[in-house]
Amino acid sequence: MVLLTLVGASSAAEIECKDYWNTDRQWREMSAICEAGARNGEPLSQVAVAIHLLNRGNLTDKARAEDLLRSAAAKGYDDAYYWLGGCQADANKAISYFEMANGSGGMGLMALVTAADTHFKGLGVPKDFQKARVVYRRAFEAMVDNANRGIPKPPGEWWSNAKWFIGQDAVVSVAERYGFAMKEVNGTTSVVEVEPHPELSDKELAERLWQRLSGRK
Repeated sequence: MVLLTLVGASSAAEIECKDYWNTDRQWREMSAICEAGARNGEPLSQVAVAIHLLNRGNLTDKARAEDLLRSAAAKGYDDAYYWLGGCQADANKAISYFEMANGSGGMGLMALVTAADTHFKGLGVPKDFQKARVVYRRAFEAMVDNANRGIPKPPGEWWSNAKWFIGQDAVVSVAERYGFAMKEVNGTTSVVEVEPHPELSDKELAERLWQRLSGRK
């Protein structure tokens, strides 16, 4: 399993456990703190240690990682569901974990979008656009609800920003496929249904989104 990465740097002056990092050196710096936190049942630390164990790729470590992730998820740490789903060999089990997320975390959003994508493309499960759209709507509504409540709070740390960027980008990038958009009225954003376009490929969606963002036609 490969850890998603984004450019960033850890601060040597203030080391704390993070469940998102981009170099082995950063893990080594914080590993003792993360392990201690995991032993004390701290959800973020449990997820951090679980990610490290999954990256090592052996069955014993995977079993411990799943135990840690289930513990973190039971405490309400939404991001844990992304990693729980991602480490399953069975598509149905994976999708069940992805769909347990509520989108209150960046990787929780990613879990819901991954579940929608799995239904849409038939990745180990029957293709079902309507199921995909129902799950995706949860992700889109969660993203909008987070924004209305000021989540994530800026500016945030680079590692937290990285998780939110990945989750929100995953939601926005396929909004046109599933037929959802945002509308702002009096400072509050709401969800609007528009015509879905399931015929668009991932590449076409990315190109159309880039054209809109860059002002091109």
